[in-house]
This record gives sequence, C-alpha cells and structure tokens, in this order.
Amino acid sequence: MEVIVGFAVAVLGMMAILQLANRSMGNAGVAERQAQATRYANEGLDWVKGQVVELGWTGFLAYATPDPSPPAVYCLNTLVWTAGGNCAAGTVITNTEFTRTLSMSYKTDITTSKNLVMAQLSVTWFEGDRQAVINREYEFVPY
Repeated sequence: MEVIVGFAVAVLGMMAILQLANRSMGNAGVAERQAQATRYANEGLDWVKGQVVELGWTGFLAYATPDPSPPAVYCLNTLVWTAGGNCAAGTVITNTEFTRTLSMSYKTDITTSKNLVMAQLSVTWFEGDRQAVINREYEFVPY
C-alpha cells in the first residue's frame, strides 16, 4: 500500500513539474514576441525619422493630417509610404506574424506658429485569440 501511495505522490510531482515547464516555455515565447515587436517598432520609427531628412520638412508634413482631423494612417510593413490606411487583414511584415502601422497628424504650436507632427507607430500580433500591441510615439519639430 505504501508503495502505491509513494508512486502516486511521485507521479503527481512529475505532473506538476511538467506543467511548470510548459508554462515557462509559453511565457518565454510571449517575451520573445514582445521583444521582436519592440525591435520592429523601433526600426519603423527610425525609418520615419530618416524620412524627415530625406523628404525635407515640407515633404514630410504632407504625409500628416491637421489636428483635430483623424490622423493619416499608413501600413509600414515594407517601410515605404503606402496610401490606403490600415494594413489589409492578413498583411504582415514579410515572414513574420507582425503588422506595423503608422498614424500621423500635426498641430500648429500657438507660441511659435510652427507645425508639430505627432507620430504613433504600432506593431500588432496575436497571442492566442488576443491581439497584442507595442506602441511608439514621437513628436517631430521642424528644424
């Protein structure tokens, strides 16, 4: 009888260890996807910052809409300006599960009369049936 009880306790202990290992693997996967999404968000924001230099302030400003209008939205999965707003369903960064979207609007600073561009870059993906998101925001000022 003691052998059976001992065996049952050992089996229960092994099951608990396996569940803990499984949960740890799942959490590691979530952390890796969050880190990758953060890298894609930073990469996208760096690209947008480069566009200010490449296009000049006036050219860059043309990609934003005046506040309080809804912001201009671009799908930046390929890091090129795309018309048409949000990324189409199922459109992702090549060979990934991530979608990268940029929203831009501008407002005029009342003290300097200069246009300030507000940009929000979002990278989204799914964790099971829940959509996860990493956001990066940046305010551009004319140079």
